[in-house]
Amino acid sequence: MKITHVIERLDVGGAQSLLAELLPVLGERPEVEVTVVVYRSVKDSAFEARLRESPHVRFVNLDLKQTRTLSPIFRLVSEVREADVVHAHLFPALYHVAGASLITGTPAVYTEHNTTNRRRGKRWLQIPERMIYGVYSSLTAVGLSAAEALEQWIGREHGDVSVIVNGINLSHYDMEPAHPSQYPSIFGRSGKAIVMVARFADSKDHATLLRAIPYLNDDEAFVAMVGDGKTLPEMKQLATELGVNDRVEFLGERTDIPRILSASEVGVLSTHWEGMGICVVEMMAAGLPVVVTDIAGMREMLGDAGRLFPEGDERALSDLLNELLAAEIRHDAERMASSRRRAQRYDIASTADAYLRLYERIISSP
Repeated sequence: MKITHVIERLDVGGAQSLLAELLPVLGERPEVEVTVVVYRSVKDSAFEARLRESPHVRFVNLDLKQTRTLSPIFRLVSEVREADVVHAHLFPALYHVAGASLITGTPAVYTEHNTTNRRRGKRWLQIPERMIYGVYSSLTAVGLSAAEALEQWIGREHGDVSVIVNGINLSHYDMEPAHPSQYPSIFGRSGKAIVMVARFADSKDHATLLRAIPYLNDDEAFVAMVGDGKTLPEMKQLATELGVNDRVEFLGERTDIPRILSASEVGVLSTHWEGMGICVVEMMAAGLPVVVTDIAGMREMLGDAGRLFPEGDERALSDLLNELLAAEIRHDAERMASSRRRAQRYDIASTADAYLRLYERIISSP
């Protein structure tokens, strides 16, 4: 079974994290040959490095200069033709893989990673997008909310988009909380870290977490933001305007996320929209108390393993953070075990099994 995955690039994000976790696991199966095709390489990408170095994944870089045109379709044809199934992730691969599938006849799968996107704000795109999604043999989504939103956009019946949740290697996060003596080497400072791991993009709401800092009661508490992206300069400027530079650390992209989480007190995901926040799973797997924006896609994930706050409400967020920091529940063994149990449903082996069953069903269909 030859499976080819296609994504524009392997920078920071949930889809990229999924591929970095999933493809080596799929490739270890003796009956599976895995290829990942990217449009262009990303320097210093930990996700890309992991896939390049995996002996179970064939890595192909098309080295495209222009990706918002039709030309990638024709660059993809030779790779797609050799596959039994081609699997697309995110825009613009959504469009290009559909075109290459039509040319080659190779069945295609698309995974929806978000509950919304900018294209859905343009009603004139709805009809052409329904045609594009119609090319795919199967549509999946990383969560129920993402599936329902996609079904509404493309006019499918409820249940037509199957849900296969993203997974991680849970064993990487099964660490005891780090000793405070390790904090300076991890964060560059001592104190109680409130951590958010997310790319700096329009979909993420780093600003609300920054605005919550002045309302934190614990003088030892600071915010650690892990990630990079186009809105990072704007967020650094906001931190300066708020006068909170002494209580926030911008850590950039890091490859030691489990270590960072082991040294943190609370995990936060402040966001505007989300299909399935893989960072939330990472935080639960590390045993952290988690605070997340109350939006579609997050409620179904957390259960009783976290707390929700209204989108954009820094006072509600700070109230929750103050409560958790004052209670010092980070090191409560029963609560840590509860978070880790909740994370069990997102084990990468289960995700790999679900995708394999899907591929086998597509290949065996007449």
